[in-house]
Amino acid sequence: MTRLADFPLVADVPLVPEAIAARAADDPDAVAVVADGDALTYGRFLDRATQVARAVREAGGDRDQIVGLSCRRSVDSLVGLLGILLSGAAYTYLDATWPRERLRRVVAQCRMPIVVTDAHAAAIAEDLGPATIGLDRVLATFGSDPEPLVVNQPGDLAYVVYTSGSTGVPKGVAVEHGGVANMCRQLARVFKVSPGSRMLQFSHWAWDAAVCELLVTLTAGATVVLAPETVRHGGEDLAEFLRRHRVSVATLTPSVLAALPHRDLPDLRTVVAVGEPCPAELVTRWARRGRRVLNGYGPTEVSCWSAGSAWPAATLPIPRTPTRTSGPPWPPRACSSPMPTGRVGTVPATSCASAATAASCSSTASTTRSNCTATGSNHARSNMHCAGTRACRRVPS
Repeated sequence: MTRLADFPLVADVPLVPEAIAARAADDPDAVAVVADGDALTYGRFLDRATQVARAVREAGGDRDQIVGLSCRRSVDSLVGLLGILLSGAAYTYLDATWPRERLRRVVAQCRMPIVVTDAHAAAIAEDLGPATIGLDRVLATFGSDPEPLVVNQPGDLAYVVYTSGSTGVPKGVAVEHGGVANMCRQLARVFKVSPGSRMLQFSHWAWDAAVCELLVTLTAGATVVLAPETVRHGGEDLAEFLRRHRVSVATLTPSVLAALPHRDLPDLRTVVAVGEPCPAELVTRWARRGRRVLNGYGPTEVSCWSAGSAWPAATLPIPRTPTRTSGPPWPPRACSSPMPTGRVGTVPATSCASAATAASCSSTASTTRSNCTATGSNHARSNMHCAGTRACRRVPS
C-alpha cells in the first residue's frame, strides 16, 4: 500500500457528510437528486441515508473500512452511497457486470466486510463472501431519524477507485475525506455550482469523474441529475435530456461533446471536457456568450482534479497551472521508477507525465492511499493550482 505524505486540511472546509447534512438542515425541501421521474429532497435524502448508515453500522461497518456498493444507478443507490459515508466507512463501487474474478480481487484487496446492494445485484453480491445489506429491505422499513451519523475525520477513507494500473491489473486508489472535501469546495467555485444549479451525472460510478459529479453537487447544495442508460450513448437523445432537465453543468469527454448537438441548450452554463485532448474546433463550437468551457485534468491519486483551464486556454491537451506562491520548495522531479517498500518517492500532480509516474510509483502495490487536498486558488497546498509533485511513501500492503 502507498500513502501520500500528509498535508493539512483547511479548517473551515466541512467534510462531505457534514456539508450535505448542513444543506438538509438549511433547506430540507430543496431537490437533491432526480432520476427517471423520481426526485428526492435533501431532507428526505439525509433521513433515508441515515437509515442505511445505521444498517451498515449494525452489520459491523466502521471508520476506515471499505464497504462495497453494487446497485444500478438510481436515487436509491445514491442514498446507499451517502449512507455508507454517514456510517463512517468508505465506499467502492462494484459493477455487477464485471468478471467474477475482478470482483473477487477487489473484495479481497479491500478486506471488504459488507456490500450494500439492490435487488438487481443481490445474487452476485451474496456470492462474493461479504455480508450483504439490501437497500430494498432497509428502505422499506424506513423511519425518520433526525440525528445523522456524521463521524468522519479528515484522515478517514472516503472512497476507493480502481484504475487499470501500469501492469494492467486493477489497483485501488484510496482517497481520504480531507482531499475530497477540499476538491468539492474548489470545484464548486470553478464550475460555479451552487444551490439552484443542476449538474449532469453521466460517468460510470466506478470512475472518479463520478465522484466530482456527485459529491461536488451535493456538498454545494445543488441538484444531481442522473442520466439514464438510454441517453449515455450521447447524441440527440442526450441533448434532449439536457434540455428537458435544464442541466446547467455537464462533465463529458470530448468524444461525447463532438457528437452532441450544441445549439438550443439555454440552461447549460458550464461544460467541462475531461479524459481526452480537447481540440480547438470543439472548444470554438461549444463556447458562447454566457457559457464557460473548461478543460480538466487530474490523476485519481489527487482526488480527481489537479489542473484546469478555461476557454480559450481549454484548447491545451493538458492544462498548465501556475507555480504555487508560498510554502516550501517542491521536491525534485519524480522519476518513473517503482519505489521500494519504505522509501519516499514523488507523484507529480500536474504534468504530462503525472499519470504514468503515479502508476509507476505504486505499480507493485495493490492500493494507493491518497490525502492530497485542494484548497484556495493560491494556497500552497492546492491541487487545483499547483505545478509540482506530491511525496508518497510505499508501505507494505
